[in-house]
Amino acid sequence: VEYMDTEVIQENKAYTYKKVLYNLYSSKYADQKFDIIISSDDDAFNFLREFHKELFPDTPIVFCAVNNSDAAILVDKSIFTGVLETPDQRSMIDLVMKIHPETKKIFWVVDTTSNGTYRWEKQTVPLFSDYPDFEFIRIDDRLSILEVEDMMKNLPDDAITFYDIFSRDKTGRHISLAEAASRISKASRRPIYTFHSQDIQYGLIGGHVLNGYHQGEKAVEIAIRILQGEKVANIRSEEH
Repeated sequence: VEYMDTEVIQENKAYTYKKVLYNLYSSKYADQKFDIIISSDDDAFNFLREFHKELFPDTPIVFCAVNNSDAAILVDKSIFTGVLETPDQRSMIDLVMKIHPETKKIFWVVDTTSNGTYRWEKQTVPLFSDYPDFEFIRIDDRLSILEVEDMMKNLPDDAITFYDIFSRDKTGRHISLAEAASRISKASRRPIYTFHSQDIQYGLIGGHVLNGYHQGEKAVEIAIRILQGEKVANIRSEEH
C-alpha cells in the first residue's frame, strides 16, 4: 500500500511533490512486476494516467473513488477500468426541498483542492440553472475553520448546508474529516447534509449517499475478474 498523502500539498508544490513520488516508486519498484494495481481517489488516478507506462508498464489498473466523470475516456481502456464516484446531488437537493420547504439559501462547504474544485465546478455549478429559486453560497478554504464555524452559528432560518470536502483552511493547515465535519456540524444551527456515508458519524445528515467501502468492494470484484483472465477492455467502467 502506497499512501500518497497528496491532499496536504499546496498547489504550488504539487509538481515537485509528484516528481518526488515518481522517483521514489521508480527506485522502490524497479525490480518488481505487479499483477494488478488498485488506485483510490482522483490524485492517484491522475498520477497513474501520467506515469503508468514508465513505472508499471502493461500492469492492469482498477480505479475507484474517482470523481472525474470523463475518467473512462481519458485512459487506455486496455489498461484502465474501474468505478466512478458520482454523488447524486440533484436527488439530495430535491430531498432537502421536501424536508425543508422554507429553504432559500444553500451553503456548500467545498474547498479548492483539486478534488474540491472539480466537484464544485463540474458537479455542483451545472445544477444552478435547475434551481433558480435558490441562492448557492460556497464556503471554501479562503476562510479559516474558525470563520466557518462562525458562519454556521449565524445561518438564517431559510438556509441549509451541504458538506462536501474541507480538507484545509486559509492557514494552509490540513484538517481531517473527523475534525472538519465534527466542528462544522456542532457549530451549525441549521441542518447539514452530506453525500458520503462516512461523514454521518460526525453529526451530518445522509440521504442519497456514497459509500467508500462499497467503492473498494466493487474495485476488488473487478480486480479478481482480471486476475482470473478477463480482458480489461471488456470490463466497462461504472458508476457506484
